[in-house]
Amino acid sequence: MAAREDTVTFRRRPAILVGAAVIVIFAVLIIALAATAAKTCPKIGETCPEDWLQLRKKCYFSSSEHESKRNWSDSQEYCRSQGGDLVVIENKQELVFIQQFKNFWIGLHRTNEGFFWVTGAPLNQSLFQVTDPGICVYISSTKIATDACSTSKSFVCSKSLSG
Repeated sequence: MAAREDTVTFRRRPAILVGAAVIVIFAVLIIALAATAAKTCPKIGETCPEDWLQLRKKCYFSSSEHESKRNWSDSQEYCRSQGGDLVVIENKQELVFIQQFKNFWIGLHRTNEGFFWVTGAPLNQSLFQVTDPGICVYISSTKIATDACSTSKSFVCSKSLSG
């Protein structure tokens, strides 16, 4: 009888090892997915303020429905008062999203050295180019354009979700 018990115990060990391996693999997959989600998704419960739109890990505020038109500097000052800046466009997806806002100031302006964002970063010329001679930049109905900074326009603010 002892030999038979040893055989039954021996046959159960591979099944236990396979089960343990499957559990370990699932645990590793869950950890990997959680790490990936942490890089691209906001934290659970983290949302944009009321009247702001969310795209990935950024919040956007369109002034057209909520605020009067302002010049470029006053628009940036308003965005700062809300914890953000005039929008800084960082990639093609964001550019496509922002282009829905026609005749809105964005956070780009010309200096003697070229175009710079309100964050101090230079414009990535592969993202888009600005060919107009003005100083302050906005989204026109057909392109990224410039106008006198004193012109009153609607504006788009953005701020990052923490994390």
